[in-house]
Amino acid sequence: MLKVSEICTFYGVSQALFGVSITVEEGEVVSLLGKNGMGKTTTVHSIMGITPISSGEVLFQNKRIDDMPSFKVSRSGIGLVPEGRQIFPNLNVMENLIATSANRNANPDPWTIESVLQMFPQLKSRLNSMGNLLSGGEQQMLAIGRALMTNPKLLILDEATEGLAPMVRQEIWACIEKLKKEGIAILIIDKNIRDLTRIADKHFIIEKGQVTWHGSSDQLLQQQDILMEKLGI
Repeated sequence: MLKVSEICTFYGVSQALFGVSITVEEGEVVSLLGKNGMGKTTTVHSIMGITPISSGEVLFQNKRIDDMPSFKVSRSGIGLVPEGRQIFPNLNVMENLIATSANRNANPDPWTIESVLQMFPQLKSRLNSMGNLLSGGEQQMLAIGRALMTNPKLLILDEATEGLAPMVRQEIWACIEKLKKEGIAILIIDKNIRDLTRIADKHFIIEKGQVTWHGSSDQLLQQQDILMEKLGI
């Protein structure tokens, strides 16, 4: 579904990515791992067209998207839950959910306000609350719901549970499991190795802008030296 091939990305004269390659197959959950500042978010921004690549290519459903502006990448069927949530602070929950909602890929069972509220019932009583008045956990639920309302075929979550209370993290992981069962492909950045290895099909580790390891959950858990050296765990 997603094929990132040898992409290089710069910020001005500083190179951030050095030939990064990752793949996400249909229905897969794939994690992007690495210590802070190693290029994970830059990889996501390069996929989404937020930060243009200088070489390599990004294919989504066998079509090149690396030459598209970010809004067209989103319209092609990729939903982004960005780091820091970035919900619209001056819109209420309902308005956040419908602001970018669409079903451009003709999903026969599209996401609706009702189905998002079934996924996150805590938002039911907050529909008229402004985005900036929500808790961090509620904002993350809203950010995921907003992305789902675009009916994506691939969902990208950047720091899915960062800074959230343990109970809220459990709810987010339960949501990700449900989405996997429904067949949505997911690319996820997070630091919770226990939950990632339970849910994800495969993992890519980035160090200094390069993929230095990839493999399955079983392979990752069997290599404690990799967890310590590359992830600091």
